[in-house]
Amino acid sequence: MARAIVAAGCWFALLNLFGSAPVSADGLLSSARSEVRDSSSSSPKSASSPGSHSDEDDDGDSFFGSLLTSLFSSDCECDHHQASSFTGGAVFTVLASPWLIPRSILEDKDEVLTMADFPYAENWDGYFVNQVPQPEWAKPWSGRFLAESGTNFDGLQKHGGRLRLDTSSRWGLDTEWNFRRETLSSVHDTLWNGDANLVYRFAQSRRAAFYTGLGVNWLSDRFGGNAGFNFTYGADFYPADPWVISGVIDWGTLGHATMFHGRATVGMMLNRLEVFTGYDYLKLGGTSLPSFVAGVQLHF
Repeated sequence: MARAIVAAGCWFALLNLFGSAPVSADGLLSSARSEVRDSSSSSPKSASSPGSHSDEDDDGDSFFGSLLTSLFSSDCECDHHQASSFTGGAVFTVLASPWLIPRSILEDKDEVLTMADFPYAENWDGYFVNQVPQPEWAKPWSGRFLAESGTNFDGLQKHGGRLRLDTSSRWGLDTEWNFRRETLSSVHDTLWNGDANLVYRFAQSRRAAFYTGLGVNWLSDRFGGNAGFNFTYGADFYPADPWVISGVIDWGTLGHATMFHGRATVGMMLNRLEVFTGYDYLKLGGTSLPSFVAGVQLHF
């Protein structure tokens, strides 16, 4: 375990050391950097260009503004109190469904579940343990360290890591970091980005778990650094030995830009090591940074 952490640290240090070649002014990473640091890109303009990011924001504001106005308008001919009660209940149900539906499907009864040494350990049917008395191989906390590489097959590469800590109290930590390198003719551009979140596992069973949380996004390169707010929502499924299916959505801000991140992976357990492949998508303002990824995840 110690060797794996040291090797991963050396790997990322080398990436940072050798990622300092001259930077081209054009490219996806340059565009993403501009979205994050150029305040004019997110400010309203009376005469915006056809591809302007502010047009998308204005459309979104108009849509949600109209929706909220229609929902909460006091000009409704029906009884004001009944309409407000019905509308409020409907809005709450829609907004809370991503949390209520998984709890209902998994029949989560707020049990305290421990974790197996790793998914499917000791022929266990899943990952989380609800057996009484608790077996010796069950534990009140668990960790996962991930290392991956990816590409968009058009000059953009991604090398990343992720650390997750879970506890039987349902609270945990989730942090990731990514080194992105884009080759443009004879030069290349580089930057780092990632997030750190405090998460809560709001729905769980032996074969599945859903979690959500809040934290910060960050971006760093030779020109400086930026930060923002992050909301995360994810799930892990253990349908049958040796398969693991995972997905996560992050949504928030980074500097002057809105940020959206989504990923989905399918993995196979080899003892405590998970080998996986999948797709990772990051969008900063109007710039998309997609990657097909593959890597390994160590459960400890």
